[in-house]
Formats: sequence, C-alpha cells, structure tokens
Amino acid sequence: MDPQVKFLCAVLSTFLSTVGFIPYMIDTWKVKGRNEVRPTISGFACWMLSDAAILAAMIASDTISWQMVPYVIGALIVILLSLRKNLKIARMRHEVGSWTDAFLDWSGRDTVCVSIVLAAVVAWGIKHDPDYAIYLTVLSTIIGTWAVASPLASDPYRESLLAWGLFLAGGLFGVAAIPAWNVTGAVAPILFVGVQGIMVFLAARRFLPRYAQA
Repeated sequence: MDPQVKFLCAVLSTFLSTVGFIPYMIDTWKVKGRNEVRPTISGFACWMLSDAAILAAMIASDTISWQMVPYVIGALIVILLSLRKNLKIARMRHEVGSWTDAFLDWSGRDTVCVSIVLAAVVAWGIKHDPDYAIYLTVLSTIIGTWAVASPLASDPYRESLLAWGLFLAGGLFGVAAIPAWNVTGAVAPILFVGVQGIMVFLAARRFLPRYAQA
C-alpha cells in the first residue's frame, strides 16, 4: 500500500478511536433508569494497564503508535465515569453511601482478571523483553474482553453500540495502516479489531425481538 494512504489510514484510525469515546462518555455520564450503559470497570482496567505500559515503552523508545493514546486516556476516563455512575445509582436506590458503592458490580472474577494483568505488566517491566509486549497485549486483551463480554452477553444495553461501532471502524483503518506485517506489528491491531467486532455483535443483539420488547 502507498505510504501516504497508510498514513491517512493511521490518522483516521486515531481520529475514530478518539471520537468513539465521546458517545461512550456521554452514555456513562447519564443515569436513565433503564437500558443503562454500565461499562465493566475490570475489563477497562485490564486494557488500560497493558496499553499504558506499552505506550510508556513506546515513548521511551521514540516509536509511538498514536492509536494507543486515546485508548489509554479514554479508558481511564470511562473508569472514572463508571465509578461516579455507580455511586449515583446506589444513592438513587437509597443505599448507605460509601466508597464501595462505586464498585457495585465488582466480583471475585474482576479481582482475578485485574490481578493477572497487573502481574503480567510487572513481569514485563522486570524482563524488558520486547516479545513480552506481544504476550502482554494478547493476555490483557483476552482477559479484558472476557470481563466485558460476559455481562454484555446477558444485557446488550450495557455497552454503547455507537461507540463500539466507531472503535471498530477505527480498528479496521488501524489494520490497513499496519506498517509491517509481522508478529510485532500486526498482532495487536488485528486482535483489537476482533474484540471490537465481538462487542458490536453482542451489543447489536438489542434489536432482537426478545430484547427490544424488554
């Protein structure tokens, strides 16, 4: 592919990945009472931890993939907005207010997910092995996806369909912009597109009659 076309794809990928967080943040900010967007905090924490570690390594080596920047910052903001939303929902239910209300849906599964990814980040930081970046990306993506997809499979309204649609479009442009088709350059973008496709599919199930009538 022509280098200029690849550059344009990279720009579009970063732009769409950034814009996708806007409807996500708006939906997470609002409390509607039904069909709530309720991001799974542990899943976003898994993605953010690994992406932040990889971005830090990129900055240190002066090889930044700008698509990673909105992923890290956006995930952090989504986590903070999710904590705020959980607190507001707890107050609406007239529950006793405490900081633990911010983790309304947190379970042992979430603790295990975040602990595994955190341990992987620490191990990568100790090893300083470039190959570990690939292992870390794959591990954190799979674990984070499982954490988010599990509740989404039961409630297709838990995630923003518009946001994930934009993420998927950005991810596809990211694949088109892959500079080198090798393990290091291609695994992460392709993996991200796979995850984004899964989320769009699960969220789009809201249009099925059994969910549309709920």
